[in-house]
Amino acid sequence: MLKNLQKQLEDARNAKLEEHSLNEDVKTLHDSQWQQRIMQPKSMENSRLEREVTSRKNALKVREETISSVAHSITAHVLQLPDHYASMRQIREAKNARRSVDKHFVKTIRKARENKAIAITEIQLRQRRQAENLAKLKNEIRDIKQNLITKNNMKRMHDEEIALEKEEVKKLLLSQGANPYIAEYLLAIEEKQREIQRKMLVEEQKRLLDMQREYAIIEAAKAKEEADRKKWNDYWANKVKDKVKQERNSKMELYYDKSPEEDANKGEPEPPPQQERQMSVDKSAPENEQTAQAQEFQEAEEEITEEVVLVAVPDRVSIPERKVLRSEENPRGSRDTKKTAISESSKQSKRFSSERQAMILDYVKKQSLLKSAGINSGDGGIMLMGNIDVFDFGDVPIGERNYVVVNIVNFGVDPIKLKMSILNPYGPFTLCNALKDIPPDYFYTLKFRYQPKDRVEDSETLKIEDAEKPESFVMINLKGQGILYSA
Repeated sequence: MLKNLQKQLEDARNAKLEEHSLNEDVKTLHDSQWQQRIMQPKSMENSRLEREVTSRKNALKVREETISSVAHSITAHVLQLPDHYASMRQIREAKNARRSVDKHFVKTIRKARENKAIAITEIQLRQRRQAENLAKLKNEIRDIKQNLITKNNMKRMHDEEIALEKEEVKKLLLSQGANPYIAEYLLAIEEKQREIQRKMLVEEQKRLLDMQREYAIIEAAKAKEEADRKKWNDYWANKVKDKVKQERNSKMELYYDKSPEEDANKGEPEPPPQQERQMSVDKSAPENEQTAQAQEFQEAEEEITEEVVLVAVPDRVSIPERKVLRSEENPRGSRDTKKTAISESSKQSKRFSSERQAMILDYVKKQSLLKSAGINSGDGGIMLMGNIDVFDFGDVPIGERNYVVVNIVNFGVDPIKLKMSILNPYGPFTLCNALKDIPPDYFYTLKFRYQPKDRVEDSETLKIEDAEKPESFVMINLKGQGILYSA
């Protein structure tokens, strides 16, 4: 009995009459005749209602037939069964099967309706797009037709003007007693002359365009030549500057003190200061200007005392350095102090290689010379020339400009990458050039501009430091006063 019941339920599920009918409806939607009828809203609505009623009737009919057949088979088998519980179980299974069949039919009908609505929507959208494209094409055709009509009218008016002009010329020639045939010939000649003039005008326009093109090429070549000339001028100017700097550095080396190695190798005691001064006085004239400058610097060096202190060099190595200080008690200085400083510095420098030792001693000499020259310095290898940290632009009339230059020196052994604090973009002070890297023993010039906006005193403080070593920095104070213009 169960096998027969399962077979009947499977036959009922596989029927799917409603799904088949709905699929047939979807297929008919794609038919051309059905699409023409569906464009009419009333007929489309009526056909939809008819189809829905028919599909609902078919579904109810299939369900009633399935339920009646299942109930008939169940009743026939239940009468043959002696067990009441088995019959109840089969009735329960039949009810569950009925519920599943109902759910399947409801789901199938809903899905078919959704597919039908989607198909109708796609057809309507396609037809709307076709109508829009057709309207756009009609507008384009109308515009083209109107343009052709306008062009033909203009051409006709032009031809009429030429005909009137020819007629007037012909009347003029006939009034002067010319032969009519000759008048026609003269008109043809004038027409040829107009055509020749028209061609000449076109050729002249082409020639002018060619001349403009050639002029642009010549101007570009001139600009390139000027740029190349400027580049080579800058190159040779930098070469000259480098040569001048090398000569200046070679002259300044004469002012440096002797290194400890030279004093140790020499082994001879230096003459006392009085004898050395007497020898310099007895000489009639120095051999050259460099030896004279060296003697003067050596005499000035004897008048200051020397102390041994620890300083921080750019590579963070502590070495003894001679700090120059004035002393009222002993203006001449002592040889013992100098020898002690040299011996201590030579002991400290034994830890480094010969090249590094020479570099550090050269750094110490340059720092001593710069300090004796009155050059201000920060902590590290960056300095300001002239021992000046306040730059006053003075009184500047409102609307005018004044400029000040600041020289920054790298007295270390490594290149310095400059970094500046933010300058007020809305203030009166402006940096005219960009920051650049400074090689060792070189200086870089910064140019600041002051343009007052009101009659007030303006001031701003900047910090310029080494980007890799923030402890090496200098402070710059800019000041200026805005005034009213007075003739």
